[in-house]
Amino acid sequence: MPHKHWESQLGLRVEAEIDGSIVYVGSDRFLRHKGIYMPTLEGETLGATTIYVAADGVIEGKIEYRDILHTETREVITALLTVEGI
Repeated sequence: MPHKHWESQLGLRVEAEIDGSIVYVGSDRFLRHKGIYMPTLEGETLGATTIYVAADGVIEGKIEYRDILHTETREVITALLTVEGI
């Protein structure tokens, strides 16, 4: 999609003008800061991180993701706990 302007902060938010629409992608806190009405959205998954998408002042949807635990996670955490100062 053609866009005129975009700005992002890694891990925090994205703002862009796409086809004449102002699009925000980020946390509920960020969208509220931008004046977007954030209704209570049902069906949020426990343990997932939610990112919201709004265009022209209206919430359009959400993206939920969850970090994958690797098989070696427990072993790495146990090893880190034995390191002095951690």
